[in-house]
Amino acid sequence: MGPVGPQGPPGQPGSEGLRGIPGAAGEPGLLGAPGQAGPPGPMGPTGLPGLKGDSGYKGEKGHAGLIGLIGPPGEMGEKGDQGLPGNQGTPGAKGDPVSRWRLVELGLPNQAHNTDTLFPPLKGNTGPHGPPGPPGSPGLLGPLGQKGNKGSLGPIGPKGDPGPRGAPGPPGRPAELQNPMPMGSRRTSRQDWEIEEQGDAPVEGDIDPDADGLAEVLAALSSLRDEVEQMRCPLGTLESPARVCKELQFCHAHLKDGEYWIDPNQGCSRDAFKVYCNFTAGGETCLFPDKKFEAVRLAAWSKEQPGSWFSTFKRGKKFSYVDADGNPVLVTQLTFLRLLSAVARQNFTLLCQNMAAWYEADTSNHMKALHFRAFNDVELMHNSTETPIHALYDGCQVRKGQERTVLQVVTQHVEHLPLVDVAVQDFGETNQKFGFELGPVCFSG
Repeated sequence: MGPVGPQGPPGQPGSEGLRGIPGAAGEPGLLGAPGQAGPPGPMGPTGLPGLKGDSGYKGEKGHAGLIGLIGPPGEMGEKGDQGLPGNQGTPGAKGDPVSRWRLVELGLPNQAHNTDTLFPPLKGNTGPHGPPGPPGSPGLLGPLGQKGNKGSLGPIGPKGDPGPRGAPGPPGRPAELQNPMPMGSRRTSRQDWEIEEQGDAPVEGDIDPDADGLAEVLAALSSLRDEVEQMRCPLGTLESPARVCKELQFCHAHLKDGEYWIDPNQGCSRDAFKVYCNFTAGGETCLFPDKKFEAVRLAAWSKEQPGSWFSTFKRGKKFSYVDADGNPVLVTQLTFLRLLSAVARQNFTLLCQNMAAWYEADTSNHMKALHFRAFNDVELMHNSTETPIHALYDGCQVRKGQERTVLQVVTQHVEHLPLVDVAVQDFGETNQKFGFELGPVCFSG
């Protein structure tokens, strides 16, 4: 074989060969440039609630909105509290007489015994003169009159009878001869004897040497008599107080109802106090409660427990009583006033809203009746026998709306009055309220 010849020129391109076997996977290339955003995908399911974000900044105040349409009328609200008293109206025309029972219906039981004071009756024609009455009893002994002027000297009284013979005197001196008595000096007549005897009689300037001392004694007796008279029939003043109003009426039947001074424990009048004397009711001695208990306003008392004593309420307190000047009455004076009395009475008015105070009409019982605490700490209820309680007017028994119940305590156990506390049973439910008015306590007999 010969040597290899030189390389010939390139041949014609051959036909395309078969696809080769895939080569091995190359290494990952570098991260390419971001592609274009694809179309939005479908909405996914709702995710879990996220954490509460921070509060944003307060926005600016917006423009005032348009006035809205008038809404429909609301439901009627509860009845409001009683307003302040209005100005006094002009006097009305004279009306017909009002009966005692009508006053009770109007809630004025205390005035039921004296309708003439509130509504004077119509004046009728004058009747014929009646027959003369029987002679009256002798009047009281009048005061001692003033000292009269000194009288003139009276006439000489008749000569008295001879006195008894005296004891013999001592022996005299021996007699001596003297000149006989002149004739002109002899007593010649009875007139001379009388003139000589009158020489020893006192003259007008010498009589009554102790007249000033006697005048002082008479003045002291007169003053003592006046003091005794005032003790027997006092005047009802601070200087001359009575023990009770009945004593004033006994001594001065003309006195009218009003305020007078009394001193039940007597002695020094420094602790005397002024009371209201109700002579129309037979001479009652009346004490008034403290101003804060005369009228307690209607309230729900939602934080208090039904059946508990009013003195345990947050705004409650035991009842106290004062004289006509608003000063507290001493316990000793009140004790003596009860000792001097046979009967005592007092009224209590409960102001109610949708609640019972004494008798309940729906259940026909007294389960929700008020309880009272007496002055000697005895509890008084509807079934108390020693000191019964009567309902003069019971508007609360239906338990609807605002009404009142007027109760009266009349007892011969005077140690039970005045009342010092009250326990209300029926309150605490929705739209229930109560208040009360405490009346004066009056002693008599």
